[in-house]
Amino acid sequence: MPRLPPAYRLIIRETVDSTNSVARTLAEAGAEDGTLVWAREQTAGRGRLGRHWASPPGQFSTSL
Repeated sequence: MPRLPPAYRLIIRETVDSTNSVARTLAEAGAEDGTLVWAREQTAGRGRLGRHWASPPGQFSTSL
């Protein structure tokens, strides 16, 4: 488990469609600033210009 500064809260999921979608849902539900979503696998990630992609287990991807 990664150690983060106290200002951050890490949400870990085994598989998600998109970490961005999960983060948006959490934000709409009132998640605190500094909430991060980490998934071991993404099945329907979204990139620039609406491009779709998958992130199989073992890869690391981030969104800015």
